[in-house]
Amino acid sequence: MHHPPYIRYDGINKRPSSLFFGMVNQGVIGSLQAVTAFPLERAIMLRERASGSYSTSSYFMARTLVDSITILWPPIVFSCICYWSIGYQYNVGKFFIYTMFHVLDAFAATALATLVVCTCVSIERSTVVLSFLFEVTRLFGGLYTSPALLGDYGDWRFADALSYIKYAYVGVALNELTDLEYDCPPGKCVSVLLCWCECLGIT
Repeated sequence: MHHPPYIRYDGINKRPSSLFFGMVNQGVIGSLQAVTAFPLERAIMLRERASGSYSTSSYFMARTLVDSITILWPPIVFSCICYWSIGYQYNVGKFFIYTMFHVLDAFAATALATLVVCTCVSIERSTVVLSFLFEVTRLFGGLYTSPALLGDYGDWRFADALSYIKYAYVGVALNELTDLEYDCPPGKCVSVLLCWCECLGIT
């Protein structure tokens, strides 16, 4: 898949899926903590709020700040290992952009999971609803269902806009495509790259 500074023709086809599933992976990891922790804390939080110890906004602000520390390190470690082992462009600036999108992806997934678990209360219901929402965000994330093709189905355009994976995926794809050098038979790579751009809706 990699032979920097030039990318082989067969490696170009593998790059979109590796970028996409990296985002899916970090989203799932980031959401698990919110789903399992909040239902256990809810009874304590309600009791202490009723006694006037603190307000609901104070609880969520403190919880967000504390959880940010644990949410931050998995995408950073993942990026440090996968970026160089997969063989994306050997550029420190692009690496930091890649890492930033993974961190933002994890925070977006955690925010979605927190919303679901606050609405559904129990772990069982939260897991069912969150699984459905994650499946929708994956389907409209840009790899399975192209944003460029959704123009023909106006009723489903909202799902494309709500998919946090799509924004992260397009971001890392643009980061990787910019200044990408490749080595292949004339005309073949150009068609693959143009197809990739058109599918992402970034032409």
